Amino acid sequence: MIDRGLEEERFFEVIAIADSVITDRIQSVIQTIIHEEPEQYTHTAIGTAIQSLFTEIKSRNIQLDSEFIDKIKEIDSEPNGSNVAMTLPMGSLS
Repeated sequence: MIDRGLEEERFFEVIAIADSVITDRIQSVIQTIIHEEPEQYTHTAIGTAIQSLFTEIKSRNIQLDSEFIDKIKEIDSEPNGSNVAMTLPMGSLS
C-alpha cells in the first residue's frame, strides 16, 4: 500500500498511513505495559504517543530493547514531524 502510494505520488496518504501504523504500534506497547491498569490511552498523534510511552517506561522503571528506543527517539527527533506535513495548506505545495 505504501509502495503503491509512493509510485502514484500520493504522499499525504503515505504519510498518514505510516503515521497511523507507527502510532498504533507505540500505543500497543503502552497498552501491554499498563494492561492491568484501569486507565487506557486513546488514539493520539505520534508525538503524544511517544511522550506517553516514555512516561510509562520511566515511571515503571521498564527496560525496553535499546534498538527500539533508538528508533522511537529518531522518529521523535524528526524536525517538525509528519504532522506538520499533514496540516500544510494545499496551495503551499505548488
